[in-house]
Amino acid sequence: MERSPIHQMLACLLLAALVVAGFSQRAHSQDDTWREAYPAYYETMPPHAEDGPGANGYWHDPHLSWRNAVACYDFPPEEAGCMPLWMVDAEGLFLFRDPARSRPMATLGPSGPTVLGTNDFDSEFEAGLRATVARVLGDWYRLEATFMGGYSWSDSVAVRNLDANGAAGNGNLFSPFSDFGNPPVNGLDYNDFAAIDFRSRLTSVELNMRRRLLSRPGRWESSFLVGIRYLNVNERFGYQTTTTTPAAAGVNYVTSTDNAMVGAQMGWTLQFLVRPRFWIDFDIKGGIFANRAAMDYALTQTAGGVPTNYAGGDTRDRTSFLGELSLDMHYQFASGWTFLAGYNAFWLTGVALAEDNFNTDINLLQLGPAQVVHNGEAVYHGPHIGLTWAY
Repeated sequence: MERSPIHQMLACLLLAALVVAGFSQRAHSQDDTWREAYPAYYETMPPHAEDGPGANGYWHDPHLSWRNAVACYDFPPEEAGCMPLWMVDAEGLFLFRDPARSRPMATLGPSGPTVLGTNDFDSEFEAGLRATVARVLGDWYRLEATFMGGYSWSDSVAVRNLDANGAAGNGNLFSPFSDFGNPPVNGLDYNDFAAIDFRSRLTSVELNMRRRLLSRPGRWESSFLVGIRYLNVNERFGYQTTTTTPAAAGVNYVTSTDNAMVGAQMGWTLQFLVRPRFWIDFDIKGGIFANRAAMDYALTQTAGGVPTNYAGGDTRDRTSFLGELSLDMHYQFASGWTFLAGYNAFWLTGVALAEDNFNTDINLLQLGPAQVVHNGEAVYHGPHIGLTWAY
C-alpha cells in the first residue's frame, strides 16, 4: 500500500522525536557533570544556547570572542555557545499547493449541474527538499546559499455519460467552449467523455548575505538579509473530450506555462532563546522579480472522424512578487547538532498558471493571436522538519 506524503511526514516526526530524546538524555548527563564542577557559576547562569563547549545555530556569542579556540571550545563552560564557521541545514519541506479558485469544465446538459471541475483535483502535501549551506564571516555577517525543490503536484479526473443501456453514445456533457451549451455547438458539446489533468513544479535557489543586529545578549537575537533569488514555476493543464455518435468528434487541448523569475529579496529573522539549547525563530522575506512568463498550447479538434491540429504560444516580461513566512523551533541535542521543525507559507503573485491560460475562445485558438495570462496567484504552505550541523 502506497503511503501519502502526510503519512511519511508523521513517520519522520516520530523518528525525529525518538532520536532527539536519545541525544537529549546524553546531553543532559554532560550538563550535570559541568554543573558539579562549576556550581557557583550555574546558580547565576543567564539563558544560553548550550551548556557545553561547541557550535550552535543560535547567533549570540556571549563573550564576543568569535572562533577563539580557548574561549569557545575549552573549559570553563561559561565561554561556551560560540558561533560556528560553517552551518549545513537539511530539511524535508512538505508543501500544499492551494488553488486560488475553481472553474467548471463540464456540465450535464445545457447550463446543467457541474459534473467535472478543477475542484475535483486531489490536492495533497508534496514532499520536497530544502538545503542551506552557510559560511560565517565574522561576528556580524554570514553568507547563505539555499536550494528548495523536488516538488511535482499532479492529478487527473474524468467523467463519462452513458445511455440508458450503459453504453457510450448520445452524450449529454457540455463544454466550456460553448459556455456549456449557450448555444450548443456540434463537435464541442454532446460529449460522452470528458477528462482534465494538471501538473505543477516549483524550484527555488537563493544566495543571501545576513547581517546580525545588535540585540539583547543571551535573550534574543535578530538579523536581516539581502540577496538574490531564482524561482521557477512550470505547469501543464490538459482537457480532453470524445463524442461517439452520430460521428466521431472531440477535443484534445493542452496548455503549458513556464515562469523563470530572477530578483532581489530582503528578510528579517528574530531568534528568541526560551531555555538552554531551545530557541524559536520567526522569519519573514519579501522579493520582487523579473519574470519571463511563457505559454504554449496544442489543440487537436476532431470532427467527422477527421482531426485538425492547431498550436500557438506567447512570451511576456512582467514583474512578480513573493512573500514568505516561517516559524521554527530549534533544539540542540548534541554539540554541533540541532533538530528543527516548523511551518512555512509562500505567496506568489504575477505568474502565468496553466489553468488560467485555458482559453475557451475556440476562434482564438484556431486563428490566433495567442496571449499569455500572467496575473495568476499561487499559495504554498506546509510543515518542515530537519537537522542542522554547525562547526
